[in-house]
Amino acid sequence: MDPFPMSIAHLQVVNTAVGVLLNATLTYEPVRNRLISLEVAKTIFRLSTALYPPAAWKRSTSNLHLPDAFPTDITFDRIAESWTIRAGLSSWAGRLISELQDDVHPLFSQEVLPYLVQSLIAFTPPLLAAPPPPHFAQRTTLLNTDFDLLSESCSHLESSALDVADVRLSLARGFTFPAEHHDIPCFSAMLDFVEKGNYPPLWYVQSENGLEGGDVSKKEKAFDDCKVAVIKAVVEVSGDERNLDLLWDDSDDAQPGGEFVSPMIDWIRAFVSGETSGNGRDDLHGVIGLLKHLAQSSSQMPSNRAALSAAGVIQLILKSGVWDDRSDFMLEIVQVNAIGAIKHLCNNSVDNACNFILELVNSQDPPSTGLSQLLALVKRSDTVAIKSEGTRIVVNLIRSLWTNERRDELLSEEELQARQQKRVKVMDALFTPACADTLAALIGRSAKHPILINEGVVASSLLNIHRDGGILVLNALTVLLPVEVTPSSTGPASTIASTSSETMESPIVFSPTGASSKIPSVRHALDQLVVSLKSESTPAKVRTKLCAFLGQISKRGTGDGLQRLKDATRPILKELVSVHGQSMLGSAAKKVLDVWMSE
Repeated sequence: MDPFPMSIAHLQVVNTAVGVLLNATLTYEPVRNRLISLEVAKTIFRLSTALYPPAAWKRSTSNLHLPDAFPTDITFDRIAESWTIRAGLSSWAGRLISELQDDVHPLFSQEVLPYLVQSLIAFTPPLLAAPPPPHFAQRTTLLNTDFDLLSESCSHLESSALDVADVRLSLARGFTFPAEHHDIPCFSAMLDFVEKGNYPPLWYVQSENGLEGGDVSKKEKAFDDCKVAVIKAVVEVSGDERNLDLLWDDSDDAQPGGEFVSPMIDWIRAFVSGETSGNGRDDLHGVIGLLKHLAQSSSQMPSNRAALSAAGVIQLILKSGVWDDRSDFMLEIVQVNAIGAIKHLCNNSVDNACNFILELVNSQDPPSTGLSQLLALVKRSDTVAIKSEGTRIVVNLIRSLWTNERRDELLSEEELQARQQKRVKVMDALFTPACADTLAALIGRSAKHPILINEGVVASSLLNIHRDGGILVLNALTVLLPVEVTPSSTGPASTIASTSSETMESPIVFSPTGASSKIPSVRHALDQLVVSLKSESTPAKVRTKLCAFLGQISKRGTGDGLQRLKDATRPILKELVSVHGQSMLGSAAKKVLDVWMSE
């Protein structure tokens, strides 16, 4: 983008006008409100970009003035003066735009996108590698102005993609239909900046008009933050379900997922192999966030899962090290996103479940499977989201492997037998106290989330039907939960309440908070089942499934654990029969009691 030609006299007039608006905005609220209502920020930004295109001073010297300008007006000094005024105008325009932001009105709409991406294009090859300009005395000022524009543009892109639905939709449309942004590839420019954008070589040119070492280090860090902002904007665009059809294309086998998805997978490969430049870790954060959105859409678009699975996304995420213990401090968000991506890819997919559970990740020392990485992460993490969402991967693995598989292709008898043998091997790998205890902990910590209790119960029910499953599940329900699951462990001393679980070593307790309603705390997953069965706030459908779960365990469990379960739940079941009668819930409770009576 070349600078708009304008005489120095007219530049000074425009510069003065912007300065007047800035001063008025700072000192007089009615002026600020009027400018916001007129959406002046969009006009100012387009004007500023036209007069000072980012980094255009490196390549434009003779086209700053009108065609009929006298040759005496195009001297080197006049060119330098023109760029100085333009840079100052850009700085004032940026301050004015920042003053026009509020929490009610979006600052920009999709019409400004072609102007916002100009800074990103300027910091991406080939423009990034433009030859050094003439020896301007103002070079430091111009370099700083370029970077200020980049920082502001990236921030505006992030906030606009987050707050304005039309911006998200427009960016995705422009990726497929260039005419959306007058043939300026806005979304592609954002992706290119994330992948190829880098520090300008002129930052490192030693001269009296260059940047000092300390300034360069600060700018490098700030530049990495700019990439993070653009990555977040890309994540928002890809996360809008209305954009899936525009961004996804499975017509080319050489590019799984199309021109948008395929580079995302390549970015993970580059990170795993150590080929990223700049802040590769932040690139990884964004890519995994994108892949989470794409994997989440796989229930509506099975082609998404097929392409992501064929590209080996699960193994690439595991190899990236985001679940390593040394990554915990800084990577909680990306760990949750990685969990989300794998959770959706393993849902109703035997192949992905097998790969996650059996395949060794050789980049780990010692080599480990995805399942072992996950269980270690869930065990050591202090973040409830990681623990609960991580356990939901285990839930999806069990569901995928314990339910009937639907396959479109025809397999020979030998292939079916080999596949079943592999499936049994994988099921055995899940049939462990570690998995059962993890499911029990999910039940125990989810007092406010009946849907999570339901998921833990469903997965435990499936484990229960495995050989010796009753004993494994009963032990998990009655063993003491980890300290993190028990809210009272971090609060004031708890008061023991008389409940139906008094026969157990550690009864349900209540934390005295002074509130009128006491919130029960649990020491065993079985305690939470009792609380959920008794609570009228628990959906009847969930309580009915809990009754069915108790009946299933009774058929396979034995010993003291089964007796403790009966003693803890029998009074509640009798109450449900009395209150709910012939309803689905009452009938389910009565069925359990009848089974116990017949034993």
